[in-house]
Amino acid sequence: MCLHGKNAIKAYSKAWARSWQYGLCAVLAALPPQTGFGYARAMEQEGRAHISVIIPVLGEGPGVNAVVDHLRSLAHGADLEIIVVDGEDRGDTLACLDRPGVLGITAPRGRAAQMNAGAARACGRVLLFLHADTRLPETALVALGRVLSCGLVRAGAFDLEFDSDRAGLSALAWAARLRARAERIPYGDRGVFVLADLFRDLGGFGDMPLMEDVDFFLRLRRSGEDVAILTERARTSARRFEGAGIWTQALRNLTLRLGFYLGLSPERLKAFYPDQPGADTGGQGSGGQGADGPGTDHSDHP
Repeated sequence: MCLHGKNAIKAYSKAWARSWQYGLCAVLAALPPQTGFGYARAMEQEGRAHISVIIPVLGEGPGVNAVVDHLRSLAHGADLEIIVVDGEDRGDTLACLDRPGVLGITAPRGRAAQMNAGAARACGRVLLFLHADTRLPETALVALGRVLSCGLVRAGAFDLEFDSDRAGLSALAWAARLRARAERIPYGDRGVFVLADLFRDLGGFGDMPLMEDVDFFLRLRRSGEDVAILTERARTSARRFEGAGIWTQALRNLTLRLGFYLGLSPERLKAFYPDQPGADTGGQGSGGQGADGPGTDHSDHP
């Protein structure tokens, strides 16, 4: 939930303490197995663990092949399963998918429904949910493995930056990074990951037209789980902001999030959020934020 006053200060202090813990784990995980720390061996096992990347799409067209190529360039021989879930029952985006070895399925339109459908077909021990307009850093899969191998967390997300150098967007991205570290409630456009068993124990994403990422991580935190926010940055689309205006979009995102925390239903909030056709799943208003915003094609905000 929203953090205020003393709770906010306490949360920020804990966030920085956790950052040091995660950093120490990353160092230990990088050590060779013969050092005997145990973390290195866990890291080796995690590196071989099957990672399933689930990509919800709608109207993506041939662009879906670019995200598949991007993921495979990061794998470096790791066991990587890629699942593309099309929200169009005709499978228009799947018809453009021409990369071998990718599982393509259709599901009811809506990012939550699509991601749940992909997770149901996934074989991996780790589920990584990625929007088609987000690109992960070069060391993403290694960093993911290291933080999970430490045993401190079973879910997390990457840090955030926009695919734009505009000063206003840089400021928003900075605020989003600060917010995520304080609250440990990451939004979908930064790339979120979770152990498959934990995801299924929590019942997956809620059946809602938006805010499914916020809802999931709130439930996860309430269950006593911590959430890692990695320092590695995912680069995500700024198209919502560039289309609507930076501060107009930021205010809209903030209003949606406050409404959700005040108890307004996602269905009611969706009526105030316009679709963005042909942008990943942006037109379906179910997840994705065009830069880490709470569960529809909008972006993060302070």
